Amino acid sequence: MRITFDVVRLAMQVGYKCKGCGKPRTKAVRVEHTVNPFNRNADGIPKSREEVYRDVKQVFNERCIAVKAGVLCSKCEATNDK
Repeated sequence: MRITFDVVRLAMQVGYKCKGCGKPRTKAVRVEHTVNPFNRNADGIPKSREEVYRDVKQVFNERCIAVKAGVLCSKCEATNDK
């Protein structure tokens, strides 16, 4: 038996300026959670799709803000690792 749960997903290309080289770059930010009986709120009741969407939106916004604040591009990360 296979059970497929409903997926709540947000994705966007976020523009940022690399902290290492200063060039404008983009990064894909994706967040997804499922609406399932194991995903419960503080009362112990399974979350509704709206509650799961609010959680996804909150995590998505936090990740977008972190990327916009500036991260290293893949080329700068490779030179820093050496």
